[in-house]
This record gives sequence, C-alpha cells and structure tokens, in this order.
Amino acid sequence: MKSISFIASVTILLLPVLAQQEDERTGAYRASVSQTTLQTNTARMKEDLAAIIHDYERYGIAAVEVAKLKESVASLDGISGHDMPELVQLLLDASRSSEGTGFRDNLEKADGGQKQIQTRLRALADQLSLYSDQAAMQKRVEDLAVRQAAALRVNRGIAKELAGLGLTAEQLKKEVAALPADLPGPQRGDEEGKRVFELNRKKQRLTTEMARVAAEQAALEKETGLVTTALAKVAEDPMAPAATHFKQAFETARSNKLEEQARSAVQAGDSISAIPAQEGVSGTLRSIIAALDGARSNEERLRDLASQLSDLSVKEDGLANRTPKVWGEQKNRSMRDQFAIGDRLEVLQDRIKSLDSGNGAKTAEASTRAGELGEALKHEDFHDNVPLVSSTADGQKQLAKDMSAMSEALEAQANQLAANANGSAQPAQEPQLSPEAAAIQAAMKQLVDARINVELARRQNAEKLDSKSRVEQSRQNLASGTEEAKKAGAAVGQEVHQALADADQFSKLAATGDKVEHNLYHTNEKINEALAGLQEAAIKLAAQQQQQQGQGGESPFAAAIQAGGPVFSNLTEASDAQRDALSLLKQEKTAPEYETMVNQYIKNLAEETQDAASP
Repeated sequence: MKSISFIASVTILLLPVLAQQEDERTGAYRASVSQTTLQTNTARMKEDLAAIIHDYERYGIAAVEVAKLKESVASLDGISGHDMPELVQLLLDASRSSEGTGFRDNLEKADGGQKQIQTRLRALADQLSLYSDQAAMQKRVEDLAVRQAAALRVNRGIAKELAGLGLTAEQLKKEVAALPADLPGPQRGDEEGKRVFELNRKKQRLTTEMARVAAEQAALEKETGLVTTALAKVAEDPMAPAATHFKQAFETARSNKLEEQARSAVQAGDSISAIPAQEGVSGTLRSIIAALDGARSNEERLRDLASQLSDLSVKEDGLANRTPKVWGEQKNRSMRDQFAIGDRLEVLQDRIKSLDSGNGAKTAEASTRAGELGEALKHEDFHDNVPLVSSTADGQKQLAKDMSAMSEALEAQANQLAANANGSAQPAQEPQLSPEAAAIQAAMKQLVDARINVELARRQNAEKLDSKSRVEQSRQNLASGTEEAKKAGAAVGQEVHQALADADQFSKLAATGDKVEHNLYHTNEKINEALAGLQEAAIKLAAQQQQQQGQGGESPFAAAIQAGGPVFSNLTEASDAQRDALSLLKQEKTAPEYETMVNQYIKNLAEETQDAASP
C-alpha cells in the first residue's frame, strides 16, 4: 500500500536532533529542510487520497471506504497544514539561535514535536493497514471457499465415475497399480482391445485426479488454519474497524471446528470418504463469509456482487468466443476456466440470496449450467463433435447474457438504496459513451458473434452437417453490426463499410449453398477486417476525447492496464508486433467515457491472439 511505504519514509526522515554543539545548528537547519520535504510529501499523500475519494464518490460506490479515507485525509491535513510547519519554524529558529539556552529549548521542542508527528503517522498507517486487512480477509476466505468447492466437485465426480465402474477407491488403486505406466494401444480393428484400452486409461485418469485433489485438500487444510489464526488476531484487536463481525466469524470457525473438519478431509484416505468433511469445510467457510459480510452495508454488498457477476459474464463470453476452435491443451484450459466460473457462482449464491432471493436462485441455476458446460468440454472428442461444440458455445453465450442481466439488476438495487439514503437524489453514474462510441461497441459485439457463427458453420459444413441455420444467424449478426456501424457516422472509415459489404456478399453466396467453405472463409476474413477498422476507430475516438477534455491524470482503466491484469493473460504468445501495440496501448491516457470501448478493444485483441495461435 502506498501509505505504508510513505510511513516507512517518515520513520527515516524524522531524526532526533539533540546533537553536539557547533554541528547542531547545521543539523537543525538540515532537519528543517528534510521536514519541509516531508511536509510536501504528506500534502501530496493527502491529495492522492482526495483523488481516490473523488473517484469513489463519482461512481457512487464504497461509502464506508470513503468515510475511512476522509478520516485519513483529515489527519494528514492537520499534520501537514499545522504540525509540520510549526516544527519547521522551530528547527529554523534553532539553527539561527546564538544563545545556548534558546537553541536547546527550540531543539527539545522540535524533537518532542517530531516524536508526536511520528506517533500520529504510525497510528494512521496502522489504521489504514487494518482497513486493508479487513477488505483482504473476506476475499481471502471467499477464494478459499471457491477452491474448496472445486475440490468437492472433483471428488463428487470421481465418486460418480467409480460407482459407474462398480469399484471402490481402494480397488481402483490396486487395479491401476497392476497396469503398465504406458498402456499399449489396441490393434487396428480390435474393438474389444480398444474398449479395454479406454477403460484402463479412464482408471489411470481417475487415480491421477484422486492424487491431485488429495494434494489440494492438504494445502487447503494448512490455509484454513492460517485463516482461523488471522481471524482470531483481528477479532482480538479493539482498534479493528469491524472487530464485532470478525469475532462472529472466528466464533463460527471455532464452534464448527473448521480446522478439525479440514484435517478430517485430509485424513479420510480416499476421495469418497473425504466428501462429508469437505462439505463441512465448505459450509463453515460460507458462514464465515456471511459474518464478514455483516460489516458492510447492503449497497456495498450489492455493488460487490454486481461487479463479480459482471466479471464472470465477461469471462464466460470470452470462453464462448474461443470454444469453436479449442482443442488439446486449449480445450483443457477452457474446461478448467468453465468449471471455475461454476465454482465461483456456487459460493456467491448464498451472498446474493441473502439480499435478493430471486437472483440468488438464478445464480444457483447458473452455477449448475456452468458445471454442465464444463462437463461438455471434458469430452475427449469435444473438438471433433461439431454438434457438441455448437451447443456448448450457444450455452456459454446465453449464460454470459444471463449473468450480465443479474449484475445489472443488483446494480440497480444498489443505486436505489443510494438514492434513498441521499433523499431520492440519484448517485453519480458512470460516464456514458458518446453515441458514436456506443454504436462502434455494439457493432463490434455483433461482429464477434457473427464470427463465432461463421466458424461453427464452417465446422458443420466440413462434417457434412446442415450449416444453413448457422449461416443465417451469422448473417443476422452481420446485418445488425452493419447498421450499428452506420450509426457511428464519420467516426467509422469507408474501408470498414466496404469490408462489411463484402462480408455480406460472401455470406449471401454461402447461404445459397454455393462454394460454402470458400465463401465462409472470405466472410470471416472480411469480418476480421471490419473489426480491425472498428477497433482503430474506437482508439481514435478515445484520443480525441482525451484531447478535448485536456485530462492530465491517468484514468483508473489506464492505471489498471499499467499494473497488468487478467485482460492480458491470454497474450503471452502474441507476436512482436502485437506486443509493441499493447506496449503503446498501456501508455495511453484514456478518457473515462471510453474505458469500456478500449477494454473491448483489448479483449478482442486477446481473442484474436488466441485464435492466431490455434492451428
């Protein structure tokens, strides 16, 4: 945290200055210079905090955090505006004093003043640390609950497969131990040999999964112990901002015997036996989360949940965009990401249900659907099963839309609570895109969907399946995207409109059944050209808006990009040219109104990079 490093610099600069005679006056003067520098840094810190408060209030969020930051600003204001100038004057007077008594009096007063300031700054740093720890603790417990949900899900899946094989976990281990590490493949045409080979490979896979989940459960046992200790530490601190709720959370962990539950899950011996203890750990962690939630207002909780659902929606949409082409390790990564979304939703459902029972039920349903989509991706022949690929991509798209709708509903409720608290005054809203930017964003979204449907149609055509429905869906997306691009007016260049017109012609020919693969290939090519042009137009609009507003500061989006983030995690295999482009993009100071647009640009670029890496 920036404030903590600041306090470290305070400790270095606040030096006691009861020194020796002749050098004391020089030391006093130097100390006055250092103190002036520190005063400037303290004032700058106060301005930084004020800027953060402004951003929070601008978006009408985090009222409790804002109140805490305002307290910090008030403390820094008193220190930098009153205490420090007074101290500087004492040091200057001491450096100019010719009388030993006056010199020592001023120096002793300055030394006492320094110690008081140091104490206040350290207290402020401790207070900010507590606020930070409180916010981090809930996320830590929630992330732990998600991991436990994942381990429980895997074990339940193993139990189901073992039941299908008619084996216990112990019997499975013995059978796999008797198999060679490298299974010999069956002879061509040997159906029985093929069946036995697939069965033995499945048994090996289950054994590997059992070992992995056992290792994860052992790690979870250690981390639940650390969390319990951390909860106890904060609960015992009378200065903690939410000590009551931390005490409740700790009491939940203690009374439910969380550490004992976690230990039992490890000592169970096999996946099936561990399930009851895992369920206990999962339930206790959720109860702890509920207790910690009590420290926050309903508005804050709603906004947090809305934000998480929005993030999950974006991730789900990204998975849908990649699904038509995933295979091998890419497919396995998508499968893991899909299951992870379901696990997160499972943990969130209780928090949402406590505020909105209707959307809580929808979240539970969404979690189940996410798991089913993960099971679809788990199929070894997924890439070659075109109908399964198509239905999975459709399901992912719909799930992304549903989560986005739930996010908007929770955000609307938060806004209403804020309005009620402010005497019906509407909270500050996120800056809206200009009509041109909104049109470009809508066009890009339609064209990305068109590209997915074109790819699925190509796969269906290659497998001699009926692709007409997919071609028609892509044409509808293309038509909608074309109309949105027209709404952007002069912001979109003629080359984009020409690419869209060409894509329409190629797709029309494909719809008639004429050279379907050839025409769909060129449809996709032209769609990509149009997307590239729209992305360029979005960046130009952002730059123009930046210049018009004359903003010198960095937007929250630009700061997030500078620090790195999940949006770039898929770009590790990008070409040199793409990395250079991203490097330049990181340096952009984007107007807040265009953050969503530029975010979409980078998201599309990430998808393009992953597509380019696919064979």
